Amino acid sequence: MKLTALRRWTGGLLLLACTGVSAGPTPLADRLLAIDEDARAMPLAERVQRLQAAYQADPLASMLAEGCQAVPAERVEDAFAATQLVNFYAPDAQRLDQMQCLLPRLQGQGDASKARADELHRALIAQRRFSQANALRADAGLDAKVLPGITGDTVAARQVLVLSDADHAVRRTLPQQGWQVVALVHPYCGFSQRALAAITTDPAFAGLRPHLQLVVPNDQSWPIQQMLDWNRAHPDLPMQPLQPGPAWTALRTGQTPTFHLLKDGALMTTALGWENDGQALRALQALIEAPR
Repeated sequence: MKLTALRRWTGGLLLLACTGVSAGPTPLADRLLAIDEDARAMPLAERVQRLQAAYQADPLASMLAEGCQAVPAERVEDAFAATQLVNFYAPDAQRLDQMQCLLPRLQGQGDASKARADELHRALIAQRRFSQANALRADAGLDAKVLPGITGDTVAARQVLVLSDADHAVRRTLPQQGWQVVALVHPYCGFSQRALAAITTDPAFAGLRPHLQLVVPNDQSWPIQQMLDWNRAHPDLPMQPLQPGPAWTALRTGQTPTFHLLKDGALMTTALGWENDGQALRALQALIEAPR
């Protein structure tokens, strides 16, 4: 039989069709990217669940569970890219360890770009592994600022970081007694900015402010200057970066601003977003101020 070949560019992808020749399996990272794109309209929790299910179903997940050395050389790049994507949405200490193991293998194969080192650096920021992130920054020559040293004990409770300056952070456990409103906000979020402007200037929120804890979720950015600027302007209501730990699981929404009402550390109810001049937050405040 005469072999024929058809080469065609579609969206930058060269498709090869040839009798008797089959394409290799689609890399896991590409399949995860397709799932992520198709699930954009879904709630974040459902999208993350789909990504994790597809990731765990691939043999790469089993190989990585044995140790990154179990991944064959031709799949190391795919393993890193897939693990990085899932870890972006669902930060996990074990996946981060796997990324740290895979990057030297990529470097040893000559396949590691500075972009891969930058992805690992940002993942280390999200997990607050600042000393490791600083070491990677130096080794890989990354264009990133030195991260602060973190002191203080890690405990099984909701913890944040107290910032004294750009170079020092101390772990602190949030209050467990009485009424508290934990506000997950972010300096880069426009809705958070509008919420904070109202909270700090509207007299109607004066009774809420003593109960409020501003917590910046642990994403892969480190907006240190914005947090310090806010804290200097509002010393009685500082922004405190979230210190990851299991105690935060029930309060994660993937959305800012989010306002959690807690009584003696127990979650009572949650208000999402900022609309109608903070109507949902005003309802939480009414619960605190209701006669008893």
